[in-house]
Amino acid sequence: EAIFGSRPWVHPEETTDDGVEVRFTRKEDSGYAILLQEPGSRQLTLHTVYAGDGTVITLLGGNGDLAWKQQGKDLSITLPRQLPGDHAYTLKMTPAPWRVVKQ
Repeated sequence: EAIFGSRPWVHPEETTDDGVEVRFTRKEDSGYAILLQEPGSRQLTLHTVYAGDGTVITLLGGNGDLAWKQQGKDLSITLPRQLPGDHAYTLKMTPAPWRVVKQ
């Protein structure tokens, strides 16, 4: 879902504080953050990403919505204890637009 038929987002990649590489894509009214490895903690921070009121964040292959909080220019997301799969993990953020916060 985050790959086929998607396009790169204006902020194509970043690395989290704990060294997880993230790639961003967009399709229709959703944005995707693809984590290329398992994060070291349940708290994940995406820098310079803004989610507006009413944004719903889900983990593809998981159950239910994830808790999140906008902290200035950073988006903090609480991940479930158990992540589905073992290669990459994809967060779906709806609705778009979500954007880079100007620094």
